[in-house]
Amino acid sequence: RSHTMTRVVSRLVFLSTAAAFDAFRGLVQRTRNVGSASLVSTEALEEAALAAAKGGDDALLLRSIEALENADPCDPQLLDDEALASRLDGRWRLVATLAAVVGEDLETSATRSVVNASGVVVPADADANEPIQAVDVSSGRISNEVRLELPLLGSCFVKVEGGFKRGDNGRQAQVDFDRLELYSLPESRLLWRNDWIFALARKFNPALFTGGRESSAWLETTYLSDNVRVGRGNKGSCFLLRRELAPA
Repeated sequence: RSHTMTRVVSRLVFLSTAAAFDAFRGLVQRTRNVGSASLVSTEALEEAALAAAKGGDDALLLRSIEALENADPCDPQLLDDEALASRLDGRWRLVATLAAVVGEDLETSATRSVVNASGVVVPADADANEPIQAVDVSSGRISNEVRLELPLLGSCFVKVEGGFKRGDNGRQAQVDFDRLELYSLPESRLLWRNDWIFALARKFNPALFTGGRESSAWLETTYLSDNVRVGRGNKGSCFLLRRELAPA
């Protein structure tokens, strides 16, 4: 049964019609309460989402993400339970970002491969820029890292870091970015650090942090497994991330 299920999901990766999505949704519904088989089904759904991201089909990617969120939603007590929260720890590679325009439909206004940290926007193509999000629950810190090629400096990476705490619910983290750093590659030598730019921006243009709709910036984890994480932000963005394994 699991082999047949995997083949069906794999075929759906290459289809984007309404009929395909109806079949995809039906597969999710049928496997939600199958006990141990549900683990196999969510793994298949993860592969479908990752394949859709690689294939560049934004509409199918959004549908695949929604299927994951419906099949196995993240525990609502995620940040209220130390053991659960520890699953967020580590380095996560950003596979895809879909950022909506305020007031428009997410599916038709998606903008791919951008990291926006309170107004600091950098391209984050998964192949060229190697975007990473690092989470340390015990210290309450989170960072976004993106590799860039800069004139005169050559290869380097930008790191935007900040603190986070529990938001309005147990899956939501309020994020307060407070540091911007630039490192050289491959030696990871610190070239520049700025600890005041975010405070200045927050004072004169707080909408950069909230999109003009909330009192603070937040990130909500809607799906979480050992290998894949899905998050949604206060600006309407949707994130698909895969865990980076430690070097052997």
